Amino acid sequence: MHWSRRQMILDPILDESADIQVFPNPASGSVNFHIGGMNQPLMLVVVDVSGKIMDNRKVENELTLINTLSYSNGLYFYRICDNSGGVIHSGTFCVNK
Repeated sequence: MHWSRRQMILDPILDESADIQVFPNPASGSVNFHIGGMNQPLMLVVVDVSGKIMDNRKVENELTLINTLSYSNGLYFYRICDNSGGVIHSGTFCVNK
């Protein structure tokens, strides 16, 4: 399954007040997603610039660590979605080893 760049970037964000922090950016071995004030499990999807899904996981804690050792250097897109698939937040991070 591939996601188009339009799906990753142009779809509307449903919750602009979401407290999301992604660090470090650029990442070398791992990247952390801190999602403040979670009141339900969410989905986190990471894709590369070609649309290939690199990670797709259920997030149940405020802090989630993703290992990026197998990722190539470059730009990655992420989406954080609620249980109905609505986009809460989307953005990018870089991997630079």
